[in-house]
Amino acid sequence: QLIIEGFDHLFIPYALSLKASLDKQISKLEELDKAKDQFLASISHELRSPLNSIVGWTDLALMDVGNVDRMTDALGVI
Repeated sequence: QLIIEGFDHLFIPYALSLKASLDKQISKLEELDKAKDQFLASISHELRSPLNSIVGWTDLALMDVGNVDRMTDALGVI
């Protein structure tokens, strides 16, 4: 009986304390994961926008290589 009471008084509070600590760490990790996802989405958008313009203007420049004026304008924008 003493062993069981000792277990209840020592181990259970310790285990609950560990669980609370782990729950806090999990919560912090989830917040960091969300911040990482938002950062990557923002960086991805910031990189895609100018790259799409470069690809589009390059396509225009190559569309009609005989039209030097249009090619020069497109390459100037790039």
